[in-house]
Amino acid sequence: MNDKLRPCPFCGDKKPNVHQCSKQYWVECVVCHANTMIGKNEQLAIRAWNIRPIEDGLRARIAELEAALKWYADRANYAENPNADLRYIEGGPGTIVDADYGKRAREALKDDK
Repeated sequence: MNDKLRPCPFCGDKKPNVHQCSKQYWVECVVCHANTMIGKNEQLAIRAWNIRPIEDGLRARIAELEAALKWYADRANYAENPNADLRYIEGGPGTIVDADYGKRAREALKDDK
């Protein structure tokens, strides 16, 4: 089977196990014993374990927000006057980058939270 199991969503253990009893399969974390529903085959059990719509959605949103922060930080770096409250920068008509937003964006990108 070439389907890779994701780490446990509850404790983070990286080596959950696939179990089989008769013709039933499930995945279980060896540390916290979280498990999937029983599947008819190994592939269904692994798919059930790996599906994380909320986690995947949050990761996508985090990537979008990090890209937005990088955009502000990059634009703020190009500004001529770092002490100005509002700065007009290259990026299209009426594009304004607030100096404080640029500073906060750079700080947020440095933090590994």
